[in-house]
Amino acid sequence: MATAVGRFDALERTLETRRQEVERALRGLVRPGESPAVAAALDDALFAPAKRLRPELALMVADALRGDAASVLPAACTVELVHTASLILDDLPCM
Repeated sequence: MATAVGRFDALERTLETRRQEVERALRGLVRPGESPAVAAALDDALFAPAKRLRPELALMVADALRGDAASVLPAACTVELVHTASLILDDLPCM
């Protein structure tokens, strides 16, 4: 029987793998154009550390239901994009 620490380590590895998948997919979706300022703002907002729990959970649910995680990846990225946009839009009135 696996120890609790072993199960936690396995979960951390799974989350890291999924996070990397989502990061690659988001980088493929987002094109900031020619503006260095837009690219920097996008990088700060969307690719900040400690993100990706929502899309990771979506991919893990697909795994748990024996679905195809690759087919869920666009929806998982959409959830992350909408979440990031909501955080930015929530802060705009006070700026």
